[in-house]
Amino acid sequence: MAGLDASWNEGTRTVYWYIDGEMDGTSSLPNGVSSGGSHTFRGLDAVTEYTIQAEVKHDPTGLDSWFSASATTDDPAIQVDRWSWTSSNGSASSA
Repeated sequence: MAGLDASWNEGTRTVYWYIDGEMDGTSSLPNGVSSGGSHTFRGLDAVTEYTIQAEVKHDPTGLDSWFSASATTDDPAIQVDRWSWTSSNGSASSA
């Protein structure tokens, strides 16, 4: 997130993280930062677009700010099983 008020010194800002409208977790931002904040979303499907939102609550004032973006997950990594000639039955060939 960028564009936060760097002069904020009224206390910790709590960030509520949402994915496709469902709250997924929280994190905190210290005083004096104008950007930052991170959250790891787990269990996402491959090649899927998600809407990510962050609600920043400015405690104790009750003010809040919203940030939103979309993100698309990558293709899953290719998995290669380990193979050993001595562990095989010896009948493999390159033909």
